[in-house]
Amino acid sequence: MKQGALLLLAVWLGLSFAGCRTLGPASHASLPRCESPLVHTAAMGGGFHARYAVRVRYGDVDQRFTLVAELAGGRLVLVALGPFGAEIFALVQEGREVALAGPVLPGFPVPPRNVLGDLHGLRFLGAASLLRDGVAKLRSCGSVTSFALVEERRPDPGGEPASTPPDR
Repeated sequence: MKQGALLLLAVWLGLSFAGCRTLGPASHASLPRCESPLVHTAAMGGGFHARYAVRVRYGDVDQRFTLVAELAGGRLVLVALGPFGAEIFALVQEGREVALAGPVLPGFPVPPRNVLGDLHGLRFLGAASLLRDGVAKLRSCGSVTSFALVEERRPDPGGEPASTPPDR
């Protein structure tokens, strides 16, 4: 009986550690953190809610995800989503202060601050170039980030959000 319990414990520990290896941080490359300039939220203009298909390339990294960005009440909120809608990260910018709103999905190779900086380059700093297919491309800190606008809504003067189709 004691031998069976030890064998069961050994199998359980082995499976536990195997699971940690496969579910833990990825063994592939990741991007270095990039401190690109940020615009104060008060200078960003009117509110919006936008969804982008994003692709970040840097060396061996080729990461795709959905980015939802919302500016309302002096706060810019970004939420990155994986292919099945799982949250990769969420962050909030108020003024020039930036804070994560929870943990970053283990193994995600792109620092959230880089994504925020690239969004600033795209929307507020005019640093992106628009390609023929409606995709905006931005180069920063050695990476190339592509943004394809999927949906954007802005509040109308009556306070109701108005849906705006992407420019294509």
